[in-house]
Amino acid sequence: MKHSRQDSTFDYSLRQRKRLKYAPLPRSIWALPHVMKRIDLLAMSLEEAAIEAAAINDIDWLRSILDQIEIDTYRDDVGCDGTDVAAAHGNVEIIKTIYRWWVKDSYAPTQLCKRALLNAVNDGHAEAVRVLLSKWYWEEISSLGLDDDIEHPYKFDLMEALEIAVTNEKYGIAHVICELSTIPGEMLLWAAEHDCLEVLEDVSYFHNDMDNLYRAMLVAVSRGCLDIVRFVINKCGPELLDYVDGDDSFPCPLVTAIKHGQREVMEYLYAHNAGCEDDTHAAAFCAAAAYGPLEMVEMIYNNDNENFDESKLSKAFASAAGNSQLETMTHLQTLQNFDQAAFDMAFVEASRNGKMNAVKYVCDIEGYETSAVSLNEARNFT
Repeated sequence: MKHSRQDSTFDYSLRQRKRLKYAPLPRSIWALPHVMKRIDLLAMSLEEAAIEAAAINDIDWLRSILDQIEIDTYRDDVGCDGTDVAAAHGNVEIIKTIYRWWVKDSYAPTQLCKRALLNAVNDGHAEAVRVLLSKWYWEEISSLGLDDDIEHPYKFDLMEALEIAVTNEKYGIAHVICELSTIPGEMLLWAAEHDCLEVLEDVSYFHNDMDNLYRAMLVAVSRGCLDIVRFVINKCGPELLDYVDGDDSFPCPLVTAIKHGQREVMEYLYAHNAGCEDDTHAAAFCAAAAYGPLEMVEMIYNNDNENFDESKLSKAFASAAGNSQLETMTHLQTLQNFDQAAFDMAFVEASRNGKMNAVKYVCDIEGYETSAVSLNEARNFT
């Protein structure tokens, strides 16, 4: 028996008409729905009857049918279709009954149930979602001291289910999916990419995944999702920044905000000293010099100018040269009389990045003569 997945969740009346479409019965019989239903029930195979019992939530009828089915012949068909239709109707105990029957005797399924979760989500059955995703069966057999060596017959697309729940604003169901997720990292990143604070809050509440929480924050920073950034910093900002401290694979969030031109996020992170560099404000100043705009450079300098010595200003000047920010380079020279070493550093940085406008700018500075060492270093980049 091969059931169409599309037929699994049809109403009984539709399945009845399909099954008896060519039945040679008198018109007087066709005119009696209650009689036709009786005939239809008698015409069902055991497998079809099991699906019908699952749809109408008749657990006693279902059990009696399952006991009669040649289990290894139709187990996967009945397991998949029965679970699909039960999930669509929110029939939790039916789902459990089919599961117990399906996996007994250490059966190894050759066909996995994939649609039941989406059926439950689409029809708004949160408890069915919980049963499909939870480990209730393992807890049940463990309490009975039974062998838990079973092969799980489900294979659900959690991300698709989550997206459907969020799109349809079924946040209670999304909450359950986040709680029972086996892929919290993917969900954190998805939440940041879609600016979905509700999902990020739920996943981070139930799962401790610092690596992916930090990555999700960086995604939110780069996209300007201030609510998510604010939530993460308020929830565990210092702990999270300490966690990635010294790991070069995790960029600084403040620098990331500047690179992506997210002014509002940058100002929030700056105000909360939320960077992972040894000198966060100096790193932010150099990033602003490299990526602009000039107003951001001025803001950072004006807020913290007493901490910007000649060395830090020289690094910012070189950063500006490395990205051909000529306006910023001119402005920085009003803040500091740079020496030959600073101009050499800017010359090399501009050469390294192929910014010929900046190279010419530095070479045209009055009184500057490029050192032999800087020229040799610059030639390595040509």
